[in-house]
Amino acid sequence: MGVNLYVRELTLPDEKYKNLLDGVQNKLATDSVAVIANKDNGSGSIAVLVGKDVQAKGIKAGDLVKDLAAACGGRGGGRPDRAQAGTKEVDKIAGAIANANNWIRAKLGA
Repeated sequence: MGVNLYVRELTLPDEKYKNLLDGVQNKLATDSVAVIANKDNGSGSIAVLVGKDVQAKGIKAGDLVKDLAAACGGRGGGRPDRAQAGTKEVDKIAGAIANANNWIRAKLGA
């Protein structure tokens, strides 16, 4: 079984972003990972949501978000199923989240 990866970069007000993350988490398939970044008012946020089957393969949201955030000068953490990070270097977010696929492949030994 593979892993479905969804990566998006948005520009939403903070409250709408949080509501979107809640909705995605409620509907995320067990074999999926979602990486959703947001830029709002000069700061950025990266959220990672991980389905149960993917967690069982050793992919944890907190580990992935820490790595992605470090690539754009941010910090973060969270639970195995949901984690979030913040950064002020919004110009580096796109490049950071683009590496999610490589990170997951490396973790899976693919």
